[in-house]
Amino acid sequence: MDGKSVNELETASRRVLDDLVEVGVDAYPCWGGLRGAVRDGRMMGHDSGVDLAWLSKHTHPFDIIGESRMAQREMRRGLERRAHVGDQRQSVGSAAR
Repeated sequence: MDGKSVNELETASRRVLDDLVEVGVDAYPCWGGLRGAVRDGRMMGHDSGVDLAWLSKHTHPFDIIGESRMAQREMRRGLERRAHVGDQRQSVGSAAR
């Protein structure tokens, strides 16, 4: 991955982590994303994705599944909000030309 792509992926990861914290899910990077962060202070250049995990506060499998589904819904809402803001910015930029 080139530097721009790595920066975009890091920014998107930070947004997802922030969205999850807002709904009470304390997620963290794991696997290669964690290795790159610890070793180099950023993503590894050849990595093309980010793995995130969290330790559930629940112990019953049904509660953990519910928490996972809630986190997925909230992440989707966060992406939709940002896409809507991005669409507005794009429209304003197009109108200014």
